Amino acid sequence: MQKQQQKRAPCGHRTCGYILSKIGHKKKCGVGAVIYNNYYDRKTGSLTPSFLLGKERGGSYKGMYNLLAGGLEHSDCGCFIKGIIREINQEGKLGIKFGKDFDRKFRSQKTGRIRVLIHNGTPIFIGYLNGISRRPLNQKIKQCNQNRNLPWCEREMDCVDWFKLSDCSQLEGKRCKVSSFASGVIKRINKIGINNF
Repeated sequence: MQKQQQKRAPCGHRTCGYILSKIGHKKKCGVGAVIYNNYYDRKTGSLTPSFLLGKERGGSYKGMYNLLAGGLEHSDCGCFIKGIIREINQEGKLGIKFGKDFDRKFRSQKTGRIRVLIHNGTPIFIGYLNGISRRPLNQKIKQCNQNRNLPWCEREMDCVDWFKLSDCSQLEGKRCKVSSFASGVIKRINKIGINNF
């Protein structure tokens, strides 16, 4: 069996080349992120595998919690990594920087590769961010949403919240509608196993 040749990405990143070999060149392409965390419950002292979703203010998922995701933009120069960093920072206000900061959070210690899953033609980057609190993120989101001078891309989310990896339910049991896109990605990750990325 012949090994599939990896395509060369314009940015030169092996991860972007791998993604191109899986999805091909598309005029419109998106990126998404699963931000994973072992959430510490102060009351019980337990850790709960969880992931961060944002509540959409517009679009087809308006009012639903969704992955931090969006389309590649011209400024990304065809680089999926630049695209996902931009989306994570615009929507989730996580302040992730290109380079070592991104690598520490998205590179598997087991394989040395950037953790990525292709879901219905969309690359989903899987990052592990320990100790991230919702409160300061939601304060930044609220400030941006109140500033009408900012572009829409900085005001797309109403808030962010943590959801259990096991069943896509909100950590404290609040009733929240999760998008079909986010729940489909999480089902695939659970089937494969989060530690296998």
